[in-house]
Amino acid sequence: MARLRQRADLSALAAQPRGTERKQEAFERLIATAEASQKPLLEAVDELAKAGKVSRIERLYSPNMVVVSAASEADVDGVLAALRGSEAVAAVYRATDGSLLDPAAKADAVLGQRNLDPDAADGLDVATEGEPTPSPPPAEPWSLRSLKAPEAWAQGATGAGLVFGSIDTGVDGTHPALKPSYRGRAAGAPIEHDYNWFDFGDKPSATPKDYRWHGTHTMGSVVGRSPAGTFGVAPDAKWIGVAGMTPQSNDVLNLLRAVQWMQAPTQRDGTGPRPDAAPDVVGMSWRTAPAHQDLFQQSIQNLAAAGIVPVKSAGNGGPGPETTTSPGQFQEIIAITAIDQNDDVATFASRGPSAFHAPGARPHFKPDLGAPGVDIRSSVPGGQYATWSGTSMAQPHASGAILGLLSKYPQLNDIQLRAAMEYGARDSGSPGRDLETGAGVVDMAKALRAAQAILAGKVPEGPGPDLYPGRHGDVT
Repeated sequence: MARLRQRADLSALAAQPRGTERKQEAFERLIATAEASQKPLLEAVDELAKAGKVSRIERLYSPNMVVVSAASEADVDGVLAALRGSEAVAAVYRATDGSLLDPAAKADAVLGQRNLDPDAADGLDVATEGEPTPSPPPAEPWSLRSLKAPEAWAQGATGAGLVFGSIDTGVDGTHPALKPSYRGRAAGAPIEHDYNWFDFGDKPSATPKDYRWHGTHTMGSVVGRSPAGTFGVAPDAKWIGVAGMTPQSNDVLNLLRAVQWMQAPTQRDGTGPRPDAAPDVVGMSWRTAPAHQDLFQQSIQNLAAAGIVPVKSAGNGGPGPETTTSPGQFQEIIAITAIDQNDDVATFASRGPSAFHAPGARPHFKPDLGAPGVDIRSSVPGGQYATWSGTSMAQPHASGAILGLLSKYPQLNDIQLRAAMEYGARDSGSPGRDLETGAGVVDMAKALRAAQAILAGKVPEGPGPDLYPGRHGDVT
């Protein structure tokens, strides 16, 4: 995978309101940059293909990347030489694990220390999985009480009119708790899976399917409703989904493709990208690629530039420092740690700071916020429910809270949204911002008050990347 140096200039988009126009403009700029900058490299690779040395060429626009497969093991060195020899190429990565293949690129690569268990470098951020049973969550689970979700719903912060995008192991679209919220189910119309579902596995399912149960569990915490009551944080939001981690094809390239799909969803055959069909919030509860490298940074930045909020589980590599997993280590993404019923951070949860930083620069604060992630009961395939723990479970709670906040105050810009979430957080752990729970535990009711104060100009929008150290409890 060859990542090109040329980047689309999306800097002006942050000042635009969220919505279709912003998503469309970001997409058009990304496409134009990719088409112009990839042309010289593609010409060189095409010559190798004509000589029978390349079996496949794939173009991505987010990130700006060309994926090349050598025809045989004997052709690998020649293909790598062609990629490394192009002035347009910034770095070359292995498609399976995201590791750098170009020694020359290491001088420009970000530096950092990676303290993760090497046997757990990629996968799902779930720590424990209870057995499934037919019993749904209680009418008001502890997680919703912790988030002050019922108070927020009473103010209209239910996620209505917004869409959540899940990049996970898939989703069981037939689960009764999730079925009504699928965007592909419009009242009085046939079910439409194009632009609402995509399977990146080698044997793709035409309809929403969960290969590992994980995606169904996380989705329930966003939109879930059962006969016993609501257990999703944003019960009026709709969802779309991507199976990016499947048994047949589970590698970094598929996850890059999945993030790009969220930028502009396509039909199930991969054609006809539509940025206007992109979700409002994208949730990711997995880890992959080295956390000290920048492989996913462009993808995350491009989502954020389009007004799509990327949210990621912080990882289960704790309690050691600098264990936040990729792609949750970047400044542009909101990384969520797991807390229990006492607002204490889970022992298994990854800690900050981020392992990603420019040479000589101070690492970013991570995680950003804490949310319920211990003993979370939610949906699993087959119409059943199970109690799981992990930062995987914390991400959808925070994503649901963000959907709720934006459904009430859609005019919040990127800085204001993050400020409202962080001003509105309950302090936990060390006083002020820390490397365990970030700004604190998500509190939807307080975040709504913070948003109102920010929009009225009563509190600052934020002093910079290290927001609000020691500034908790000042929004009442």
